[in-house]
Amino acid sequence: MKRFSQSLLRRFLKRSVNFLSTLYHKPRMGSLGANSRINLPTWIKGHQSIYLGRNVHVWRFSRLTAINARPGQRVITISDDCIIHPSIHISAASSVHIGCSVLIAANCYITDHDHMWHDIDTPAIRNDCVIAQQVRICDEVWIGEKVVILKGVTIGANSVIGSGSVVTKSIPPFSVAVGNPARVIRSFDHESGSWVGVHEGPTTHISNECA
Repeated sequence: MKRFSQSLLRRFLKRSVNFLSTLYHKPRMGSLGANSRINLPTWIKGHQSIYLGRNVHVWRFSRLTAINARPGQRVITISDDCIIHPSIHISAASSVHIGCSVLIAANCYITDHDHMWHDIDTPAIRNDCVIAQQVRICDEVWIGEKVVILKGVTIGANSVIGSGSVVTKSIPPFSVAVGNPARVIRSFDHESGSWVGVHEGPTTHISNECA
């Protein structure tokens, strides 16, 4: 009975702390929708340019960074019904847009920019110039653990990115992509209602907009 009471108390304290964390962040952010919550500890920079929809859960140890944030400017958008697991780092200078019902596993890194690196006389640590291209993750995408998503990438709706993948190019909707760099190995055939293997062929243009 004593052990049960201690467990109940711990859960109550944890929920209370996370509730207070959400109350702290809510007035500072661009938006924080109904029933969304941000667990402690979480590090957020540029609150006013970060927009979270309804029923979004950002787990502990996550890091959201909106660079050069301004009130009313959307730099990071996480739409309704998303789950962001622990130790995620999302860093945006232009735009990172995450659609509805996206599941992101732990320890992922998503960025829309990197440093200029061509000038060997100016190392990255002293280089304030970044190259930014928007990132879009469309609805109902599942991103596995330790995935890296780099600038200029669009991941189409209902796609799956395998654990440990590095996504350097856009992924079509209804695809399974794995590897470094990530490549599509399966796609969903709507006629047969099944996932089928994909052989590498000529590169095709993939829209940077979500359907």
